[in-house]
Amino acid sequence: MIGDADVCNCNIEGYTNEEKHCYPNSRKYALSTPTASYTSSLTTSHTTEEDDNSKEEEGSSSSSSSSSSSSGSRSQQQLDAPVSCEPSAFGGEGCCDTYPDSHTNLLSHTCGSNMQGSNRFQRGLLYMQYLSILWQNYSYTPSVEIVHGMGHNRDVFYRSKTFQRLAYIDE
Repeated sequence: MIGDADVCNCNIEGYTNEEKHCYPNSRKYALSTPTASYTSSLTTSHTTEEDDNSKEEEGSSSSSSSSSSSSGSRSQQQLDAPVSCEPSAFGGEGCCDTYPDSHTNLLSHTCGSNMQGSNRFQRGLLYMQYLSILWQNYSYTPSVEIVHGMGHNRDVFYRSKTFQRLAYIDE
């Protein structure tokens, strides 16, 4: 399971980072929320499902943020503070490849790492393709679950309908 918005790389010269995914101080980033996910087998199947959990969170977070902003709580002050992630050699100020999970740009940018892909999303897809080639003579076909709009965010990951379905199989 990988997020199609986990595409940031702040430490490679010439890499173009999308403002809405890689710069949490951006207005576009603050307005974007994951709403749907689909299952993609590396062979052919595609399905789409609505992620009700993110819609519920969106509704509850807007009501709680309005009440917390009126009281001036510490969490609202933290939300309003500008986000900065280090190191960011080429992404510029505010470029974050692990936000909101951390404020450290941890994506490896060594030569060997970049041969696997320029960001986590690409690396995940290429690894799944490798597995499908490795297992092509067996009855196993690997599949990848892609959550649309999800970046490097463990809370959205664990609360997604896709994760719930995969982790807690009802029989």
